[in-house]
Parts: sequence; C-alpha cells; structure tokens
Amino acid sequence: MSTDVTLGSHASTDASGWTRQRIDAALLNADSAGRALLYRQAAVLSDDPLEQRFFLTQSWVHALSAGNWPLVARLEVGLRRLGGL
Repeated sequence: MSTDVTLGSHASTDASGWTRQRIDAALLNADSAGRALLYRQAAVLSDDPLEQRFFLTQSWVHALSAGNWPLVARLEVGLRRLGGL
C-alpha cells in the first residue's frame, strides 16, 4: 500500500491548529487508528461536501481496521448526512 497521500494544498486551519500540510505529514507515519482521526480532521477543515464525504469515508475505513467501534458509529452518522454509505 502506498503511503504517498496528500490532501491538497489548502491552507485552511481550525482552532486546534491543524492544517492540511500538518495532516499530510502526520499521515505518512500514522497507523490505522491515527489515520482515522487524521482523515476525520481533514473533513472538518473542508468546505466541500463531496470532499468531506471522501475524507469521512477514509476515516471510516481506517476506524474499522483499527476496531474503533465508537468512532465507526459516529462517522456513519456523518456519512449518511452527506449521502454516503
């Protein structure tokens, strides 16, 4: 599996200080549990509903892989709201 993952060049940030560039860098060394949280954070930073759905889907897959069932349930609610699942 390739680890060449980039989320785009948006410089948006939120109150926690996360930026797309910081998320990109963190994804390179993250395990499934970490990737689930990072992709969820990327969805928070996005203004585009389709992009949000993509990031939430990635988060959901990694949360499933990590066995984080509470996060899986929360992500499914968000995905359904955006027309996913």
